[in-house]
Amino acid sequence: MITRLPLTEDQKNQREINRVVRLNAKFDTEHLDMPEGFSVGYIGNCSRDLDDRSWMIFRDHAGRVGTREDTIGGYSTEERYKLLTAISTIKFALNV
Repeated sequence: MITRLPLTEDQKNQREINRVVRLNAKFDTEHLDMPEGFSVGYIGNCSRDLDDRSWMIFRDHAGRVGTREDTIGGYSTEERYKLLTAISTIKFALNV
């Protein structure tokens, strides 16, 4: 039987960083082929010293003013992977 030592705080932090990087990379691929009527984007600004983007899923609202109900999410760039569940749900519901 092999006994593993508990992870150090640095190892735990690195594991979490790797998980977030992997999920964000998956998001960067998954959001490219959204079904008709949906798109993924952000509102905000990005510069060398600032990134205040808020990533969302937008529902098309041609011919009328958009409302809060036309968006899903509002996550920072570091947390944009949290939209993956909504993207999968939309694709599943529309059988894409």
